[in-house]
Amino acid sequence: MEFDVREDGTPFSPNFDDVYFSSENGLAETEYVFLRGNGLPQAWERREDFTIIETGFGTGLNFLATWKAWRETQPKTSKLRFFTIEAFPLTVKQISDSLKNFTELETYLSCFCSVYSKPTTDRYNLLFEEGSVEITIFIEDINIALPKLNILADVWFLDGFSPAKNPAMWTPVLFNEMRRLSGKGTSYATFTSASMVQKGLRENGFKIKKQPGFGKKREMLSGVYCP
Repeated sequence: MEFDVREDGTPFSPNFDDVYFSSENGLAETEYVFLRGNGLPQAWERREDFTIIETGFGTGLNFLATWKAWRETQPKTSKLRFFTIEAFPLTVKQISDSLKNFTELETYLSCFCSVYSKPTTDRYNLLFEEGSVEITIFIEDINIALPKLNILADVWFLDGFSPAKNPAMWTPVLFNEMRRLSGKGTSYATFTSASMVQKGLRENGFKIKKQPGFGKKREMLSGVYCP
C-alpha cells in the first residue's frame, strides 16, 4: 500500500485518501478516544491480565500509548495482551518516521522498532518486558482474521480508516465477531459516529454513548456490551 507524509508531518494513505491519526495531535487523540473512551487506565486496575482487540494497527500509535499507560499504572506481574489486525503493514522506518515527534513515547517506540520487521506471515507475535506485554498482529483482512480469534476481549479499539473510505473493514462480520468475542461489560471506543457503525453495534448488543469527538470531529462513540 502507498504511504505518504503530509507537510505537517501527519502520515497519510493515498489508497484510502485518509490520515492515520489526527493532524492536531495524534497521541492526544489516542488518549482521548481509545484510552479515556474505554475508561482506561481505571478499567484495568487490580486486574492481573487484560485483553485488548484493535481493528487497524496502522503506525502502532495506539499500542505504544497503551503500553505506556499500562507500565505507569500496573505492576510488572500483570499481563497485557494486545491483539491487532492490519491488512497493510508499514515498514519499521515508516512507523518510526510517523511517531518520532511524540517524545513521550520515545522509549517505547525505540524498543518496539528494535525488534519489529515488516511481517511476512499472517500472524506476528512480539513480547516485551519479560513477557508481561504481548502484542499479536494479524496481517490479513479483518473479515478473515477476526473469526480465527478465540479470546474474550476486555476492550475494543475500533480504529480503521473512516467507514466512508474503508467500508470493507466496517462490515457485519466485524460487529458479529465483536459480539462473539465480548462478555457482558466489554467496552469499545471509536473515533467515528457513522450511522452504519451505530446500527452494527446496536444490533449486536452494544450500548451506544455519543460524546464530543477529538479536535474537529463532532462526535465519537463509546459503550459496553450488554446483551
